[in-house]
Amino acid sequence: KNVFPKLVEILPSKENNEPCSYQHEGEEFIYVLEGVFTIIINNENHDLYPGDCAHFDSKMAHVCENFTNKTVKILSVSYPKNI
Repeated sequence: KNVFPKLVEILPSKENNEPCSYQHEGEEFIYVLEGVFTIIINNENHDLYPGDCAHFDSKMAHVCENFTNKTVKILSVSYPKNI
């Protein structure tokens, strides 16, 4: 099983943006390095702070957002590769 790690910077969201969730085959692991990162899984919000992590089945409807005014940095590891 190949995993695909990547460092991701997420800029602040615009206030009027409506998050659009998606789903796909695989699994995801996210580790927050900097900022407050919000992940919405099956319409349930989870705020993650530096040092927090999440692991979930990518077949569940999900979307990742930055609702703050600062850049968020995460380490994202997915299987299979999530583009």
